Amino acid sequence: MQTWKRMQTWGAGALIAALLLTACGKDKGTDSGTTAAEETADGWVDFAAGSYTAARTHFLAAISRDDGFADAYNGLGWSQAFLNNLSEAVTAFNNAKTNGLTTPDADAGLAVVYRDLPNYPLAVTSAQAVLTANPSYVFSRLTSLNYEDMRLIMAQAYYRQGEDLFDEAQAQLNILDPANGLNPGNAATWVVDSVTYGTYAEALLMDESG
Repeated sequence: MQTWKRMQTWGAGALIAALLLTACGKDKGTDSGTTAAEETADGWVDFAAGSYTAARTHFLAAISRDDGFADAYNGLGWSQAFLNNLSEAVTAFNNAKTNGLTTPDADAGLAVVYRDLPNYPLAVTSAQAVLTANPSYVFSRLTSLNYEDMRLIMAQAYYRQGEDLFDEAQAQLNILDPANGLNPGNAATWVVDSVTYGTYAEALLMDESG
């Protein structure tokens, strides 16, 4: 009753001012006052700083605000990938694509994750999707990851599927390093950094790792 009486005496203007003051005093990120876009932006800041657990928290908060916010799922996928939660990363990346992500970032993430799960055919498919969308792809949130990594992932995925796909692996390596000199059918070429290897597979693996 006392509260109601105080509200009556304040008047409408004072009550509105009090409510606005209360809203402005809320801590960002601790309640529903932040938007999905704001939480996502904060998540990418943490991601860039290498704080993947904190980034994941922001991306999850963004999704709780708007479960159709594609870039929040994208950020969640990358955070989960760096936290080695690979299955969760796949789910998040696919949700990003389902919700209309306009960049190849989710496919790039899937290429990385599928290589490590491993699911080599899907790693190849995902990397190919990135290169089809943008042959000069660079991940804006981590610029050290780019189209060359997609080629390397494809080479690794082909190589790891066995001898029948060594030629496919070699083709990707030739794009990355046209002067590599390796030839699956010529043992004399199985030389990397002046070291001769006993099998083409060993030489290919060492050239890729370089």
